[in-house]
Amino acid sequence: MAEQATQAHPGIATSRRAIAICWDGSTGEHSLRDTGIGAIGRIPWGSHMCMFCETKEDLLDSALSFFRPALAARESCMWVVSQPLDMDDALRALRDAAPDLDARRRAGQFEIVAGTEWYYPGGKFDRDAVIAAWHARVDRAEASGLEGLRAWANPLWRNLNMWPNINEYEHALDGMLNRRRMILLCAYTTDLSTSDDVLEVASSHQMLIARRRGKWELLRTAATAGAKKEIEVFNGDLDALPERLAADESVTERERVVLGQIVKGLSSKEAARVLGISPRTVEFHRANLMRKFGARNSADLVRKVYGRNGTPGA
Repeated sequence: MAEQATQAHPGIATSRRAIAICWDGSTGEHSLRDTGIGAIGRIPWGSHMCMFCETKEDLLDSALSFFRPALAARESCMWVVSQPLDMDDALRALRDAAPDLDARRRAGQFEIVAGTEWYYPGGKFDRDAVIAAWHARVDRAEASGLEGLRAWANPLWRNLNMWPNINEYEHALDGMLNRRRMILLCAYTTDLSTSDDVLEVASSHQMLIARRRGKWELLRTAATAGAKKEIEVFNGDLDALPERLAADESVTERERVVLGQIVKGLSSKEAARVLGISPRTVEFHRANLMRKFGARNSADLVRKVYGRNGTPGA
């Protein structure tokens, strides 16, 4: 999917990196991750989301929803805790959700750090140092044999005068996330944000969601209009496939995404346009699928996917 442009303010052009599964193999075969958030569903590594919440309770609930899928997977987790939350809030909530939290922390699988320590070591914000620290956490997770890093942060900025430009940092962070095994959700509270903040933040993230009155919403902005379509490709099309394919480890996530387009009757060129990849890549995965299912052609592949005279769909 091509990069899409949006306007944070009149006359200021900004861009939002598209949500995209990694097709070159660098992020591993099983690259779609369950966010635990119904409005989003599954997303690839390298995704960068932002969220606005109304209350402290919303922040806690959203963080727990986000981390729960990681507790059952081989993911490293990091929670950067800032106002209106504190370290005690995070620890109490996590211990209820994960009784083995202390063991996970000792093993380096779950890290909780105060926002002041993460963003302002020595009392000064250094954008490049913070970006380098994120890189180091991803590298450490991979070196430990974990699949990647899942991070949740509510950046300190509005209530402190030390942050020079939140959007500059978010754009740099978005670039860093591209093709790295990390997903990041940045949370903001509505009482510390202005309408301009919402527009600026939307321009530097792949999607903008809100937790309002206890419910999730994918907000309709220029950026998230494209993100919604991308999410539907990864979730809606995949959900249309037989459930048994989700448990079939012989079919990779990339092949499932391509298969979702094939069963809709799209040609390789049409599927490539939807997925933002080359027709040659689609053909490569189509050929693998036909071999695995023992199919003679695309029509035969669709028949066997739905369990008629073939495996692994039978």
